[in-house]
Amino acid sequence: MLTIPEKESSWKRWAIPIAIGSCVVVAAFTAYLSVRYLTSQPVSYATSIADIGDVQLTVNGYGRLAARQASSIVAQVDGVVSHIQRYPGTQLSPDEVVFRLTNPQLLRQKDSAEFDVLEARAKIEATAASHRREELQLQNEVELLQSKIAMSQRELDVMQSLATEGLVASLDLVKSETAFDELKLKLELTKNSLETFQSLRDAEMRAVSYTLERAKKKLDLAEYEIDNLSVKAERAGILDEISENIEVGRSVSRGDVLAKVTDPTTLYADIMIPASVASFIKSGMNVEVSIKNQKVTGEVLRVYPSARNNQVRVEVAFVEKLPNEARPQLDVQAVIHIAKASGVTRIETPSYLRSDDKLATLLVLNGQNIVEREALVGIVGSKYTEIIKGISAGEVVLLNKPEVAQADN
Repeated sequence: MLTIPEKESSWKRWAIPIAIGSCVVVAAFTAYLSVRYLTSQPVSYATSIADIGDVQLTVNGYGRLAARQASSIVAQVDGVVSHIQRYPGTQLSPDEVVFRLTNPQLLRQKDSAEFDVLEARAKIEATAASHRREELQLQNEVELLQSKIAMSQRELDVMQSLATEGLVASLDLVKSETAFDELKLKLELTKNSLETFQSLRDAEMRAVSYTLERAKKKLDLAEYEIDNLSVKAERAGILDEISENIEVGRSVSRGDVLAKVTDPTTLYADIMIPASVASFIKSGMNVEVSIKNQKVTGEVLRVYPSARNNQVRVEVAFVEKLPNEARPQLDVQAVIHIAKASGVTRIETPSYLRSDDKLATLLVLNGQNIVEREALVGIVGSKYTEIIKGISAGEVVLLNKPEVAQADN
């Protein structure tokens, strides 16, 4: 038996499309109402009202304090550390003892040097006594010969008188003359020996004197090295640090650096700044340095030409007394004042304004509308920007671009 299908009604055929269309219309109307509601509400923007005031251009930097004058305490002799008299942070005066060393060998060297000095002095005394004895003998011989010559001279005169009268033989006269001449020659030779001895005596005395001087210098050196067992500060300052390997009982050698001393009156700030702003920094610029939450005024001394890790080194000299907390290697913060304008039209610096902009397009709020306006700007600081022309005091400037405008861009 065949079944004839019933014919579908037109209402059922259009029911689903009509339902879908109704949903779309409702959704569109709801969105329209939402947009109208949102756009009807006042939009809140971050703004700045132009006023009259001061504008500063500053650069922030970070670094440490350093001492321009520093010295090292160096061991002058070998020894073993027996005492550490002073510790880091101590204010030192010149010749103040910081370490004490021991070295028994130096004491033995001093004893030996003292014996050498005594021996040299004894040798000088013995040599001088021997010279006096020998010189006295030669002088006595000279005087004795002079006496004999005088007597021989008288005998010769008598013999010549007797020989003239024929009372003595010629041979006896010749013997008298010969004896007289021999005495004269012997006197002359003895005088020469005395002069030679005096020259030799002076040379020998100089030699033994040099021996004594050498012994004295050896003793002075031994005493100097023993005195250096007390290691002292050469100049006034603060004991900055003691070498890590220095402790009681540790051996040190001549030339080892035991500690470092810095002069707090020569402290300066070693600051690092971004390389992008280094070209703005000049010598003599005013700097405000924060040391342990205390502000100290300084000025730029020099800007280094090279950069490292996009940082440029700047030295800052202080123009006023530092706080007692100032120490080498202490972390500090610095604000370098590059430029300042007083009594000018200013606004808070917008986020979309670049530091190198001179003619900038600013967004000005006019009622509920935002309008673009070109303005001539001067100093662009981190907080305020100087307005030379284009914006008047009392006008409102947007600090950020609206999201719609940013999306369009």
